[in-house]
Amino acid sequence: MFKTKIINNEIVLVTPPQMSLLSEFFEVDIQESIEVCDYYLDLIDKIKNDISDDIDSVGNAFNIYINKEYVGVSNEYTEESLSKIKISDFIDCLNIWKSAIKLKKGV
Repeated sequence: MFKTKIINNEIVLVTPPQMSLLSEFFEVDIQESIEVCDYYLDLIDKIKNDISDDIDSVGNAFNIYINKEYVGVSNEYTEESLSKIKISDFIDCLNIWKSAIKLKKGV
């Protein structure tokens, strides 16, 4: 369902139009950081295993809400509505993004 492309030496998450906020979240808040990908993967694991409560957090430009069922992303500075994605799809996106970072950096 999701994939990445390199455009002008930048990693882009290709999403359906209704999920454009998700793509922007990856580009702006996660950027090219394997550590941030791992942070979210670890956080999701803790939430799914009842080690941590649901998370409602503010990043560089986006708010993110994570629970056991889904992840919600909204833009802090625009009126764009919340994009929701199933937790399993968000995990897939994180892993795809992480792989693209490694490929680009030659890791």
